[in-house]
Amino acid sequence: LDQPDYDAKLARRHYELATIDYGRFVLGRFWGAASPDAFWEKRHKSNVALVHRNVPAAFHFVERLDAYLAKYEGEISLIT
Repeated sequence: LDQPDYDAKLARRHYELATIDYGRFVLGRFWGAASPDAFWEKRHKSNVALVHRNVPAAFHFVERLDAYLAKYEGEISLIT
């Protein structure tokens, strides 16, 4: 097969788009009932993703989502 190389730039793009999709899932499925108390109760549960049990990690995740959404906003709006 004659396929272009899967270089670091394309891998990064896929990572960023996957992060956006994961963010959609997290916001829709897990954060509907999120609260400081809910995060506190999960703080020591290592089987729970950090963005569901650590407030600073959750804020960082939202900042990353915001940056990626801004980057791909033009492309994403064409899809929907």
